Amino acid sequence: MIKLFMDTINRQEMNMGVFSIIRKDGSKGWYYDFMYNGIRYRKFAGSTKTQALRAMEKKRNEAINEEFGLSGKINNPKIEEFSEIYLERRKHIRSHKRDALSVRTFLRFFKGKNMVSINPSNIADYINVRKETGVSNSTVNRELTTLKRMF
Repeated sequence: MIKLFMDTINRQEMNMGVFSIIRKDGSKGWYYDFMYNGIRYRKFAGSTKTQALRAMEKKRNEAINEEFGLSGKINNPKIEEFSEIYLERRKHIRSHKRDALSVRTFLRFFKGKNMVSINPSNIADYINVRKETGVSNSTVNRELTTLKRMF
């Protein structure tokens, strides 16, 4: 039985972590097989090699994320919450006062928005509003630099 199993495996593809087996009905099934931290992961992954490669990468990522306790969820805080964290992390930097001023200024415009929901059109609107109030281009650029660092 093992000899029959090994005869149907393409040796080159086995080295890559995916291999095919010809079933009794004559169709080809693709499997992945890899080891991570002493645990073997082996499973049927689809009818094409591409499906098997994608399934293997997905399973590897799940195993790695599980090991490090990563949930895969995107943390999407409000800009007010994240700006506090940002300023706390940069309190030792010489430009901390300038950063705090920039944060206060763009918080008036972006207040209540999540970090992910701020898009290029919102930033263009912010630039237009700031220029209409009469501030110089360099001031707007400094504020945008702070926003860029936050992202």
